[in-house]
Amino acid sequence: MQKCGCFFALLRAGLWREADANLNLNADLNIPKVLLLQWIGDVQLIEQRNKEMNAFIASLIADMLAMVVNVTREADFLEKLKEEKV
Repeated sequence: MQKCGCFFALLRAGLWREADANLNLNADLNIPKVLLLQWIGDVQLIEQRNKEMNAFIASLIADMLAMVVNVTREADFLEKLKEEKV
């Protein structure tokens, strides 16, 4: 498999979780084992950081939604107070 073919096979596998049985980077590109293991380690770190960032963003969105609900309740309360004064 050519370098370009390997890239797109990896891209498909990563984005759409399609497994390509013909994809074997080490055999196809003659990548040194040390470099291949380094890449695997780097990818694992990136995936871990991505999971942590996804959890942080989910928490941040939940907090923001809670604030929107609180602001909406306060606005409704103030509107009712305004109506009672009139």
